[in-house]
Amino acid sequence: MEVLGHCGSLEEAETVFVETIRKNWVSDEPVYGLLVDLWGKTGNVRKAWEWYQAMLHAGIPNVPTCSSLLSAFLRVHPLSEAYNLLQGMLTLGLRPSLQTYILLLSNLRCLY
Repeated sequence: MEVLGHCGSLEEAETVFVETIRKNWVSDEPVYGLLVDLWGKTGNVRKAWEWYQAMLHAGIPNVPTCSSLLSAFLRVHPLSEAYNLLQGMLTLGLRPSLQTYILLLSNLRCLY
């Protein structure tokens, strides 16, 4: 999935994911995080958000994936969505990392 994603074949990477689910293989945080990160880096925040929601539904959210999604939001400047994601992290009991705060500060600096 990672190789497909980095080659720009994100739909194929999703197909591999769907196939693993069909075979009842359990996906973990890095798999969901990869899809969130790759879609976010393409600028497709909607798809990144969908994969993040799937990760939440699986019950395995984590700080690095939240930070990746936050980066995608900030790249296209929907600040309210970035704020809501940060609040959602806190609600889930996830403590933002130093990377999360650096990301926030560096993107906010670019706005002014």
